[in-house]
Amino acid sequence: MSYRAEAEYQDSELGAALQDLDEVIRHDPANVDAYEERAMAYYGTGWYEQALTDATQGVSLNPKKTDPYSNRAYVLVELKQYDKAIADLSDAIKYSPAKDGDLYSRRGLVYLSKHDYDHAIADLTEAAKLDANQAEIFKSRASAYLGKKQNDLAIADLTHAIQINPKDTDAYLRRANEYQNRQRYDLALADLNRALEASPDDSDAQNMLGWMMSTCPNPKFRNGKEALAHANKACEFTSWNQGEIIDTLAAAFAELGNFSQAAAWEQRAITLMKSENSEHQQDAAKRLELYKAKQPYRDTHPKG
Repeated sequence: MSYRAEAEYQDSELGAALQDLDEVIRHDPANVDAYEERAMAYYGTGWYEQALTDATQGVSLNPKKTDPYSNRAYVLVELKQYDKAIADLSDAIKYSPAKDGDLYSRRGLVYLSKHDYDHAIADLTEAAKLDANQAEIFKSRASAYLGKKQNDLAIADLTHAIQINPKDTDAYLRRANEYQNRQRYDLALADLNRALEASPDDSDAQNMLGWMMSTCPNPKFRNGKEALAHANKACEFTSWNQGEIIDTLAAAFAELGNFSQAAAWEQRAITLMKSENSEHQQDAAKRLELYKAKQPYRDTHPKG
């Protein structure tokens, strides 16, 4: 029956898998594999407390096996119990029969969640040595480098991630952010266009292009007509209900000199932002005053 439960779990039939695993455990209360499988089935349904109970039972039944610690760490991360997750991943690494890049990468991500950038970089560097073809490892390490204000190293890691996967939209967008921070608008624009080529339906790519073409301090890179087209698409892709994206639409109208539309859409953006981000709402309110005064907005910071 546990084989059937495993097949059901793989097919995302989690309810059936849980039912079968209940029966397996009832007949064999010391079946560590069944506890592990049921823990991950509960994890898949979002029942994290039940998943934690089963994962802990799996650890108790086999305290020198990697998988129970690894599985429990997944649950602990969801419960935001990061120190316990780190401890479990450390035990998983300790008992692993061979060095496992995924375990180092996961522990690095937990350190990153704690803003412990030095430990994150150490683990992600080890993961990169073990699996140099995983773009996500380099993107994660880039985040840690940014946390330490080591932006050159972050750009280098994002560039490496792009070399691994030339269609990695997220890496292009993140590198574009850094280029805009350095006022390298030519490089930023190139990355934003590459991101859009890789994922034409990506709302973030459309939004960031619309924002840069509307608000860039260097007039060489502004184009109100194109900005409006990108902003419209970003709004369509997000069902016209995200304040930060409608904020970009307003900026595009302002760049075109249509300040009445800019003000109207900015007010709509502020209304939507009330349930999103108070800091962004305050910035949007300042833009609204600019548009009412018939002035466009110029930004030296990227919108990512």
